[in-house]
Amino acid sequence: MYIRKKLPAVCAILILTAAVVFITGCGGGGSSSVSNSDSKYNGPSGSLSFSFRVPRGATERASESAAEQYVNKVPSTTAYINISVTSTLVDKTISVEVPVEGGVAKATITGIPIGLNYVEIAALNASKVVVAHRVEAVYVTQDQTTPVSTVLGISITENGFQPSSFTINAGETVVWINNTSTPHSIELSENCKHDFQKRGVLFCTLTSAGTYPYADPSSSSFSGTITVEGTAPTSLLAADPSAVKTIGLPPLEVQFYGNATVIPSTAANITYSWDFGDGETSTDQNPIHTFANTGFYEVTLTVSDGTNSAAENINVVVQQAAALGALHTLVISPAAATLLPGETKQFTAVSYDENDNELDITPTWTVTGNIGTVTEAGLFTASAPGEGTVTATVDTLTASALVTVEKVECDTVADCDDSNALTLDE
Repeated sequence: MYIRKKLPAVCAILILTAAVVFITGCGGGGSSSVSNSDSKYNGPSGSLSFSFRVPRGATERASESAAEQYVNKVPSTTAYINISVTSTLVDKTISVEVPVEGGVAKATITGIPIGLNYVEIAALNASKVVVAHRVEAVYVTQDQTTPVSTVLGISITENGFQPSSFTINAGETVVWINNTSTPHSIELSENCKHDFQKRGVLFCTLTSAGTYPYADPSSSSFSGTITVEGTAPTSLLAADPSAVKTIGLPPLEVQFYGNATVIPSTAANITYSWDFGDGETSTDQNPIHTFANTGFYEVTLTVSDGTNSAAENINVVVQQAAALGALHTLVISPAAATLLPGETKQFTAVSYDENDNELDITPTWTVTGNIGTVTEAGLFTASAPGEGTVTATVDTLTASALVTVEKVECDTVADCDDSNALTLDE
């Protein structure tokens, strides 16, 4: 099953890991519950839950329980969390702003239309300035509450970095993940440079205080600054796992990325061990793993320098697919085309049910206007000037594209005496 609308351009991430941990005995913290009260939407719905912790100090990482590690990580300057959920099926956006109290913010949003939703999360400081950001694609299942586990940081959008500037402590790891449809490059001082395609990732641990500009040299609008404060620990080993697309439908293929923050940096022979929580493991640093069944998976990365080891967890949620409905909409692409005799154009048709889920179809193709022919696969070949349509038919639904076949322009009649030609000296 495929969802009709595409993901927006997202996501490069600055992961605050390494020396970053989350407080353990902080009480309830800020929380919010929001319902979809719009009477215009009474269709099937589900819920999303969120939990956030801010960092405190490296010494407390070991004291965290497993449950406390499976929450979203945000910078220590975060005072509010703003969450917006936008449905791809109906014109509906639900937003909530949750205060961070005692280092914790929690929210549950109910009444969200089922299917694909875009979840935009912004961490704001006390002045309501964005200090970390993420856009996540989440599939909402009817009558179920799905926990959203992600990492906020610096997002790459089509317009630049969001936010462009960020402050971390010495010894923390910077990570960019590009989830746009355009390849990007990142160049950061202190010898961190990387070219990556869609869904690529770059890790860089900064251990010295200072200001570090970074940029994509291919675009003047893609630039920013990392400010490093404080002094790095004299000794540190930490696992920094990351992943792209940790929530989706089965079979869910996830690209994992492993990084080890090591101080002093001269430590060598780092090994990586992944436990995917479904009985499968890997010793690759950046494995790709497919989750075949629905469920909530706790994925653990363990890094070792031969003497000491450290582990960190991230979550993967494989959701139950909604049942496909009856054929509801048929769309042809492209919607119009202009060709010359002899040229070809490939047309495609897709269909959706009432919940906008894509269905498997085999359309019948026809042409009107005596302008050419079309194959069973939708390949149109123009043969004669004029206007007509290329039509896809599935059951009782049809979708048509307007096709114009123009006459060939020739300099003289002698050059082109075919009836399909138009001479410029006529």
